[in-house]
Amino acid sequence: MPGVLHFLQHEWSRIELERTHWEMERAELKARISFLQGERKGQENLKRDLVRRIKMLEYSLKQERLKIYRLTHNGEDPENLEDDDKPEIISDVPLDVDAVANNAEAPIWKRARLSLKQYLEELGYSDGIVNVRAFRSAKLMGNAGSGAIDSAELE
Repeated sequence: MPGVLHFLQHEWSRIELERTHWEMERAELKARISFLQGERKGQENLKRDLVRRIKMLEYSLKQERLKIYRLTHNGEDPENLEDDDKPEIISDVPLDVDAVANNAEAPIWKRARLSLKQYLEELGYSDGIVNVRAFRSAKLMGNAGSGAIDSAELE
């Protein structure tokens, strides 16, 4: 009889130990699930924010192009405002590098780029902040560059 009681006590303690281990593992998995859900929500928020910024920049670019068009054409509005949403198809592109460099539209692109940079600076997005956001998005996507920005700089 004492052997049977000892066996039952031993089995009971083993089963309790396994149950405790399973409960700990279950709690760890629940914590991991909630962490991954939070990470997914963060990625969705980042995506929504980036899409909003892209739309904002596209709108400002359209406004700047319209302003430049009005300046170069004596205040006239372009005749096809609705066609601006469609991508332009350029069929007559010169293959010579010098021809592209000497293109008359090059200063317009430089001015547009400069004005976009000024808009970003007015909104408070300097190069450092843009780089941190790029690093964070790359980190969230899982392809962060090694040593590009120290983690202490992100905080």
